[in-house]
Amino acid sequence: MQNTVEKDMKFLLLPMFINSNYYFTYSEIENSSGYSDVYLQRNQLHPNVISEWVFELKYVKQSEATNQNIIDAKKIEAITQLRSYKSSNMFKNRTDVRYLAVVFVGKTDYFVEEVF
Repeated sequence: MQNTVEKDMKFLLLPMFINSNYYFTYSEIENSSGYSDVYLQRNQLHPNVISEWVFELKYVKQSEATNQNIIDAKKIEAITQLRSYKSSNMFKNRTDVRYLAVVFVGKTDYFVEEVF
């Protein structure tokens, strides 16, 4: 059996987003600060949708799931990347974009934090 990695988790999430009529889904979209894992851009046909979303995904192996230092390092890495994207040319001064750090821990646990 193949080890689960971050890209596998992203490929599991993307179909859920892609099937939405409310957002256009982009993976690895480039901005001046790097490549965000998932960007959900609002579909203008749905004016009641007020926010767009940027997700940064990280994965901690099941064998490391009890090592809080590794989990904390992945959380910090995701949050740091999101803060960088937030100040990029693409998102700077935008108040309609929300940022989520998601850390999957093994196959059974996860951490989600919105970055302001």
